Amino acid sequence: MTNDRRYDEQESAFILERASADPAPDHALGAGDEASEERPPRGLTLQRLQEIAVEAGLSPEAVARAAAAVERGDLVPTVQRTYAGLPVGVARTIDFARPVSDDAWDRIVVALRETFAARGRVSRHGSLREWNNGNLIALLEPTAKGHRLRLSTRKGDARVLMGIGTIARAVWTLPSWARTRAAQMESMAESATRIIDASL
Repeated sequence: MTNDRRYDEQESAFILERASADPAPDHALGAGDEASEERPPRGLTLQRLQEIAVEAGLSPEAVARAAAAVERGDLVPTVQRTYAGLPVGVARTIDFARPVSDDAWDRIVVALRETFAARGRVSRHGSLREWNNGNLIALLEPTAKGHRLRLSTRKGDARVLMGIGTIARAVWTLPSWARTRAAQMESMAESATRIIDASL
């Protein structure tokens, strides 16, 4: 992360909100301190965000962690693919600013198996590493800065569910399925990030 990176208003608000929820013990407000009412303008550097955080009694380290979350794509929501207005697929992308070691990938696979309650299969194709369990796929691919983890799945029987006589069942089951998968992918993004951070 370069020092000249500037965060827009949405990114700045996300960083400060994430930092305020950071469990690190040094972010709590001290006695008599009050959180700053200042709303961050557009184009703030990490250093300025950390200064604002300190004024509000927040940890600058928590701000740095939150900024790293922006860099890896936490502001990009889990994407739902739809068919006839109903969700039939879910995807999530997580960017890491450094390469993922084989050991870290092994631990990510363990987390995938625990999160999705599926053993799955692991394979490698050149620099690409993959874990899949049917339509559920996790692909680790290299980028200019490090690695990107792509999570995706699709509901294989979605079109069958939307057939004649089963529309009501599709309307009932598909949104619930998509919400569950989206929550699992968000959880997986957090787990993978902790694994990568711990491997520093």
